[in-house]
Amino acid sequence: AFNPPFLVDYTSRGGTLTEYCASNGARVVGIEMGGRCGDEEQWAHHLASGLRRVLGDAGVLKIEPVHSSHEPSKVNGLTVINSDKTGLFMPSIRESGVGKVVPCGTLLGRLHDPSTFEVLEEYLAPFSVTGVLLLRPTLTWVESGSMMYVLGEVKDD
Repeated sequence: AFNPPFLVDYTSRGGTLTEYCASNGARVVGIEMGGRCGDEEQWAHHLASGLRRVLGDAGVLKIEPVHSSHEPSKVNGLTVINSDKTGLFMPSIRESGVGKVVPCGTLLGRLHDPSTFEVLEEYLAPFSVTGVLLLRPTLTWVESGSMMYVLGEVKDD
């Protein structure tokens, strides 16, 4: 009902509201979309529409059912890639890449030394079929340890 680009079967983390609700028999859905891009209004509209559809599907709202035009890609867990160094980040995949699937080895972006422009780190898609869930879409300064990407391995089934 939500119409997401990806579905992640996420393991429950102790001490969270999600875990508490699930332990009391509630169906739980976590949503993470958009962020750090110029298309925030598009993402906000997508989220609001999706939440209305989910609430309608659950019987909380009385709305006509809307069926998705696509089947979301299922991914195995999430892989977070952090920078090991501080520098100037230049993305190869921009905000339109969120929600897309790319092959292994696709260049996602590079971290450069701001003085010499030497490449300090290169970020590549790690899986044979990689789902891009979150990224830094613009030229930006990053500190060592900053989250650069959230990726998932797309399942075959």
